[in-house]
Amino acid sequence: MGFRIFSTSAFDEKLEKLDSKERRRVENAVEQLKLNPFSGKPLGYKFFREKKIGKNRLYFLVYEQLVI
Repeated sequence: MGFRIFSTSAFDEKLEKLDSKERRRVENAVEQLKLNPFSGKPLGYKFFREKKIGKNRLYFLVYEQLVI
């Protein structure tokens, strides 16, 4: 089962400001989250996680029971 990824407008704006190499790394990490959303470090709750990508950090929420 693949998960869907939703991004915020703030995330999209910051992603556009990155250089092409860093942007590709972030986009690859986001694609990996579709298959394994529980990768990365948990931040106090099972659904709230962080993934480090070079000097950048990607914070995300995982909703297992929300069916879209």
